[in-house]
Amino acid sequence: MAFIFEKLEVYQKVVTLADRTAEMSQTFLRGFYFLSGLLNRAALSIAVNLAEGNGRFTREQKSGQVQFCRLTITAFALSLEVASGQWSASERVRRYPSGESFDGISGIRSFHIRNRALEQQNELIDGTDPARSEGQESDYDGAWKETLRSHFQQVILKCFPDLHSLIDWNVAPEWLDKELGQILGTKGRRNSQVDVLVRVHLLEGGPQTVFCHIEIQSTYEKDFAVRLDLYNAGLKWQLGHDVLTLAILADLDPQWLPDRHTFELAGFRTDRRFPICKLVSRLESEWREDCSLIVQVARAQIAALRTAGDPEARYGAKMQLVRNLYKQGHSSDTIREMFRLIDWMMRLSQRFEKQFKIELEAYEEELHMPYVTSIERLAIEEGMQKGLQKGREEGRQEGELIGQIKILQELLELTSPTAEELGQHDIAVLSNLCQELRQRVRSRNGK
Repeated sequence: MAFIFEKLEVYQKVVTLADRTAEMSQTFLRGFYFLSGLLNRAALSIAVNLAEGNGRFTREQKSGQVQFCRLTITAFALSLEVASGQWSASERVRRYPSGESFDGISGIRSFHIRNRALEQQNELIDGTDPARSEGQESDYDGAWKETLRSHFQQVILKCFPDLHSLIDWNVAPEWLDKELGQILGTKGRRNSQVDVLVRVHLLEGGPQTVFCHIEIQSTYEKDFAVRLDLYNAGLKWQLGHDVLTLAILADLDPQWLPDRHTFELAGFRTDRRFPICKLVSRLESEWREDCSLIVQVARAQIAALRTAGDPEARYGAKMQLVRNLYKQGHSSDTIREMFRLIDWMMRLSQRFEKQFKIELEAYEEELHMPYVTSIERLAIEEGMQKGLQKGREEGRQEGELIGQIKILQELLELTSPTAEELGQHDIAVLSNLCQELRQRVRSRNGK
């Protein structure tokens, strides 16, 4: 027999909401399963309280149950807010400029699907990195810092062409890592960001030099523009000069564009805008056919984020990127450098790393282009084998250093000692040698 409350339109909508919530929660990522039960219980409670309230006899009893139902709706909204990353209503409006409604299950599902990638990125900084659990933890920070230092002019040209045209590239940039650390500090800062401070000389028509603060952000951050504003003000205060703050957004959400922070009250107003470069959007537009080194690093970053927690997908994406390097007509030196940065950005699990090396070696033999494996693979493996005698972690560091030294010596066309000979030195000596060779390569390339 049908109950009276089943005829209520609001009850029918609530039941639909509960059904769709159950369906939606099945798509939650690993690490967010606890939200599935939370959301489903909250959605079901709304329907239960409506049905119970309709069965009350007095007006006061029904009114009280309706009030309790409103509380369960609030609980559902709160649970949904947790599941969607605790974004504010104003941010939702900004993210749906076309007028798409967030109300109702269609909005819930659309919102959830759009932010699955963002939730996955948040795992990278919350200690539940899926890539870490699969043994494919990548060093985005290190790869980007190396890219900025080794290819600074190319980064500015690709990401901020207006600034590139104003800089006198005949004068070497001055890196101010120590000053940046003293001013901003590192306590409590997350690993999802890379920032550097560099002083560059300008061409005629403006100040002689300018300080550039560049930040690379690989995850969503609610108050990102506010933080950049604070950093900019702090740097200006300490340095005594205006500072140009730039942001490279390396996350996966094309609609997250935090390029402005404004505050206005009682006649007071500040409005600071930041030039930004959105990698995921550039790769889908003007960079689609671009094969330059900086764009390849950007592709590796986006691919690494998209395949976090999926070792097989990471392996396939990396193999495709590296294969494309050989098809694009780059020189052997350029391919080695691109591979070095891509390899840094897209670490594979141990099982897929071995498979990757075998397939890459076979591919190089097929093309008669032994650019990578003939130098890097053998050098690193030999170096790590030698270094393992000194301990696992130390051996890993030594192996990587020896591999880099061998590559740099090959680029400089220097006589290359064997891995065994290099293994006779301690890590400090190898590190100094690596830095010296790297500087020689930069000088040779005019960087």
